[in-house]
Amino acid sequence: MRSIRRHAAPMFVVAACILVSFIAGCQDSTQPLAPQVAADKGGNGAVVNGVDLRKIQLAYVCGNQFKVTNFNPVSVPVTWQVRQTRESGSLTLAAAPASGDPNFSEATLTTNTRGTVALSYGNKQIANKANGGITCQSPAPPPPPANSPAVIGSWSAPFSWGAVAIHAHVLLDGRVLTWSRYDLTARIWNPATNGFTTAQSPSNLFCSSHDWLPNGQLLVAGGHITDGHGQPNGNIFTAATSSFSATGAMSAGRWYPTLVSLGDGSAVVMAGSDQNANNVGTPERWSGGSWHQLTGAYQIIPYYPRAFLAPNGQIFYAGESDTSQYLDPSGSGAWHFVARRLVASRDYGSAVMYQPGKIIYIGGGAPTATAEIIDLNQGSPSWRYTSPMKSARRQMNATILADGKVLATGGSFGSGFSDETRPVLTAELWNPDGEAWTTMAAEQVVRVYHSTAVLLPDARVLEAGGGAGGGNTDQTTAEIFTPPYLYAGDGTLAPRPALSNVPATAAHGQQISVGVQSTLSIGKVTLIRLSSVTHAFNVGQRILFPTFTSGTGTVTVTLPSSATLAPAGPYMLFVLDAHGVPSKAAIITLQ
Repeated sequence: MRSIRRHAAPMFVVAACILVSFIAGCQDSTQPLAPQVAADKGGNGAVVNGVDLRKIQLAYVCGNQFKVTNFNPVSVPVTWQVRQTRESGSLTLAAAPASGDPNFSEATLTTNTRGTVALSYGNKQIANKANGGITCQSPAPPPPPANSPAVIGSWSAPFSWGAVAIHAHVLLDGRVLTWSRYDLTARIWNPATNGFTTAQSPSNLFCSSHDWLPNGQLLVAGGHITDGHGQPNGNIFTAATSSFSATGAMSAGRWYPTLVSLGDGSAVVMAGSDQNANNVGTPERWSGGSWHQLTGAYQIIPYYPRAFLAPNGQIFYAGESDTSQYLDPSGSGAWHFVARRLVASRDYGSAVMYQPGKIIYIGGGAPTATAEIIDLNQGSPSWRYTSPMKSARRQMNATILADGKVLATGGSFGSGFSDETRPVLTAELWNPDGEAWTTMAAEQVVRVYHSTAVLLPDARVLEAGGGAGGGNTDQTTAEIFTPPYLYAGDGTLAPRPALSNVPATAAHGQQISVGVQSTLSIGKVTLIRLSSVTHAFNVGQRILFPTFTSGTGTVTVTLPSSATLAPAGPYMLFVLDAHGVPSKAAIITLQ
């Protein structure tokens, strides 16, 4: 607890509480905001007495709470005032660690009066931020349910993974590729044998970003030099050879970037910090093994932005800043305002495109249990609330299931960066039809910062990792969640459709005939892009619902014709029976 000296007129008594939390862990794509003066008034890029004011960030959280983040390697005494009132105070921001994870310190400032807070260093204003009037929740862990697995699913016993799975990807052959932060050795898990092999990467890929190329290879942008310092490297992983190879280097290093694949097979990387720990404001576009800068789209945005290829072919930036925008990647690039989110702070929450052009942003921030959605298919998209989760979560994962529902797993309901003493062990399931949450079974292991979750081709969810930063315990195990849709009403495993004769590749708009053995009629077909996840954001996943016709022992599926709705690359094809039981997926590369 840090005290604040308050200054008030004789007839006024003002008190406030400053909660200071030191955070450990790679700054996250829902991380504390990377230094960005553009979002706040003041700062002006000034360096005063060795203090870079661009590296002090003021953000509104909820209630009368504000968050102050310091990226300077020295402690900084600052003052604050609620504008047009007599309430003011001072505090000393702790120095960012000289090394370690994270490379910043964080403090929470609570005022008595609702109003705009102005933050200053000496006589130099750093930033000001309005009070958004958002009610703070009092999070509590949900009670563990005691129902049938046909209602709440079930978790396997934890099994050894051998490393903290910070980055996780489902490969074309159904294996799972992961890597951690400590060496250049990636691990590849084979679910058929439960065995592991390894692959050596050309450079340290920790804190990189990644997405799929049209041929099913994984493009990896950036990586780790030291905390806060990013590699400029580009690397490609090929499942057929279980090997990495280098591709063209970027103009700047990227640590905590986001990479988004586009409809034409190229990809754009944005955000992150470079070799000198400076935030990178110019996106770069990869095509054919080389990168070029989008010089018309310079903008400093927070680490690991939640970004998606939108139906209009542009990149939709959902957050973590509360200002959502389109990045037009054509030509030299340009940004366009779309909408402002309802909850200002959702750092370390998760976002998912749960239907083409429709995005749900879940949890994060204080933390919060709230969720909000936006429909990019509308002429003037805007955010609106949907049902909240049962429990607030930060450092969580959100995974699209084979039937189109969204599974929220892991995270902490405690305040601060990543409080493993207050974990959320129960999963929750969001149904887009009715927009309601249902509490699922509880896992055994605390999965907070640096945990990952992916949908497996057998329609189960693998969750792994946690730790390796953030002051949390290293979790070198994994658990598997079996969703309710795989169970019959009596709690036994349900019979499921079986697929055959699925082509390995197909073209946009092509009709394919798939062999299906099922005791029931076919109710739904889904196409889900393979997972590629890190830091609470699965940039790879998206779901489509292709049209189909059923025949005797076959289903004819019409694949999506739009490359902006379904960018070329690897997908899992699921066929669900009339009871909603999914087949095991066939992996198909859409080209």
